[in-house]
Amino acid sequence: MNEATHAQKLAEAGAIRRYRQAKERKLQCAVIVYLNMNFPQEDLPHWAVNNNISGGGQSSVIQGKMAKDMGVLAGVFDLHFLYKGIFRVIELKVPGGTISKSQREYEKNIIKHGGECYYCYSAREVHEVLKSWGLNPKYEPAIVNERSKKLMTQMAVMKELYRRD
Repeated sequence: MNEATHAQKLAEAGAIRRYRQAKERKLQCAVIVYLNMNFPQEDLPHWAVNNNISGGGQSSVIQGKMAKDMGVLAGVFDLHFLYKGIFRVIELKVPGGTISKSQREYEKNIIKHGGECYYCYSAREVHEVLKSWGLNPKYEPAIVNERSKKLMTQMAVMKELYRRD
């Protein structure tokens, strides 16, 4: 394989990875809206962990070192919950997304210490997992998805207004 072909394949792989990451971000935003509409923090403590270090080149190496020094761990799942004394985590994936070795290691460690781990590929799957815990969500994810689109539009307008000031 010549250098040009290799570079092109790397660029295509990077574009696919960025596309999947963008879809996972959208899925996570929809799930967070769904969670916040259904479960106040006092009923279901939940939080997200942003473990992504973006960028590239030397800047990315420096950011990665700083993040590691601050305790950021590879493989940490997207969503964390504490419910009925049990620590539970959900990793969100989109179709075609893969589970990394570090995520499998994180999963083993959480289970070893009595926690529970789940992989979900849609807001509907998150909904079903929460119901399996004995929770009764008021809203279905499909309803929330429409509302989240409106919310995202409102947020974009607000960002634009703040940017003008």
